[in-house]
Amino acid sequence: MEEEITYRQIVEMDCSKSMVIVSFPSAGLVGTLAASYIVRSLGLERIGTFSAESFIPTAVIIDGVPSPPVRVFGGKRDCAPDELCNEIIVIMSEIPIPMTAVKTMGQTILDWCKDKQTNMLVTLEGANVQLLPDQEPSIYAVGTTAKAKKLIEKHQIEPLNEGMVGGVSGVMLYEGEAQDKDVLCLMAEANAQLPGAMGAAKVVEIIGRMLPELKIDPAPLFEEAKEMEDQIKAALRAAQPVSPQDREIPPGLYG
Repeated sequence: MEEEITYRQIVEMDCSKSMVIVSFPSAGLVGTLAASYIVRSLGLERIGTFSAESFIPTAVIIDGVPSPPVRVFGGKRDCAPDELCNEIIVIMSEIPIPMTAVKTMGQTILDWCKDKQTNMLVTLEGANVQLLPDQEPSIYAVGTTAKAKKLIEKHQIEPLNEGMVGGVSGVMLYEGEAQDKDVLCLMAEANAQLPGAMGAAKVVEIIGRMLPELKIDPAPLFEEAKEMEDQIKAALRAAQPVSPQDREIPPGLYG
């Protein structure tokens, strides 16, 4: 029996022609960091939630408001009739979806986007590699349609021609291809054991280029990423074992 996932609308909002960003936990929490930054920097509000019986029974508390783990964020539009009026919708969770619900979650998001008449759907993933804190992460992309592939080429992102993408992103990619829906997956290299803030910043930078009229500034996230890297490197140095020769001998101990 298929998992039933229900959507609860909190705020009625016009989502038509929006770019939809989808993020679930993956290596380095790249997608989570990027999606959270977009929500904060654009001041998006919670417009709905997804829930299911199998989801981990946890409430995510933000600004004193409890929500199910999977939330939908959007921003109100204020545009003239002939003005370019793109918007970003963010669907995100910091908590993994149970394997039994992954396929249904992916299809539910595709159905929701069709119902809301949204535009491009962009999923965010971390690609697990042995990346050191000071290594520059590479960004890869794969798309389901000619429109998605054109975006990859236009923004000079390295295409993923061979490989695998798992989880909700994987489902949305193969179902999107089968249903001729525009799905683009952005993947940043990340170490699964370390926060991938630099990869998240590079992903945000690409999304900002795709929708320049929204003026998403990735600079603060790059600064946060650099600070995080410095902290991680300092912690790694502190954790290194100290050889006997490196230890300071207290004066007078042997004399």
